[in-house]
Amino acid sequence: MPMNNEQFRQTLLETSRAAKESALSPFFQTLSSDRLAKEYDPCDWAIGPFERLDHLTYEKKAEWPDPWNIGWEGRAIHNASLIEADDALYMFYRCNPAMESLAGRIGLAIYREDTGWVDWRCNPLIYSTQPNESLACEDPKIYRAEGKYYLFYQADFAPSDEDRALYQDRNYPVGAVGTEISVAVSNDLLHWEKKGAIIPRGISHLWAKAAVIPRAGNGDAVRLNGKYMMFVSEGCGGKQVVGYSEDLLNWEFKHEQFLDTKPLGTLYEAMGLVIESAASEAMVMDFFYDDGSGVTRAGQALYRKSEPTKQIALNRGGTLNVGGIIRYQGRWVHAQGWDAPRGIPVIYFYGTKPEQTWSENPSKRAARRTCAPELSHL
Repeated sequence: MPMNNEQFRQTLLETSRAAKESALSPFFQTLSSDRLAKEYDPCDWAIGPFERLDHLTYEKKAEWPDPWNIGWEGRAIHNASLIEADDALYMFYRCNPAMESLAGRIGLAIYREDTGWVDWRCNPLIYSTQPNESLACEDPKIYRAEGKYYLFYQADFAPSDEDRALYQDRNYPVGAVGTEISVAVSNDLLHWEKKGAIIPRGISHLWAKAAVIPRAGNGDAVRLNGKYMMFVSEGCGGKQVVGYSEDLLNWEFKHEQFLDTKPLGTLYEAMGLVIESAASEAMVMDFFYDDGSGVTRAGQALYRKSEPTKQIALNRGGTLNVGGIIRYQGRWVHAQGWDAPRGIPVIYFYGTKPEQTWSENPSKRAARRTCAPELSHL
């Protein structure tokens, strides 16, 4: 039975209070962009290593208005997604009472060289208003396409007994929290209309992460073989899923294997897929894996645009940035908040050397240098 407005507010209140006291597991406490920026095997197709760009550091200075009036506080910010428009850098980021907790909301900050960072006056930009968002809105991914902007994000909810009876996969049980990919649309990056979840629960089985859509260095979503594609690696009953769409709103999903990380370790999640430009052939997927060391690890996989589900090579090293990587001021750039001092909402920026680009022939490039275990798809 759907919650009424007061029940929804009470759920938000209880979730927010619990989130303030939550703590990361020892494994996730090892998340560090400062460390990952340097942990790259030598490779001439990978994106990285990175260095910190201190002049772009962002700090959230003030609390946002609280639309639900539940005493919500945003003490930790991370998982930023960037796009450049109108001579400004727009940063969408996840904000929580504690790092990686529930009760997340999504904010926006805008950077111009003459003003520095300015928080959008209407933050929070995206927050819980729909039944499938009762526990959080988090992990934004921003794309530009067809003259509009599309913000994909994770909507967290508490599955009901009816949900479990209808959708839960016995081989991939879901606990007290379910998550699904939702999308909002904007003409100006400031005002957003929510369009709801995009993966049927008969496919997600109450858990699906995340909206990895091929994205050019300028933030444009890129069609592959005539359609937009989405690579979903976490959830969906433990199976990898690929979505196909004409408009980024209506999707058809199929079970398709696209990423094999066994030579490095166990896959956690594909994070992003970047193409230098719409005319480029090489694509690099950033992913999160576990090598059994007790420390979080990042890797990258090489593909060609014409065969987007056929992995060519793997390499140790990556960003683990859910929001993806963009080209900004001549560098590959991403932004993350894991290395902020506890309780201080800061996001640091990381960039490659300005001259780093890719080969336009990924097969020959991968064949010339293995860059960690190369697979047999060539």
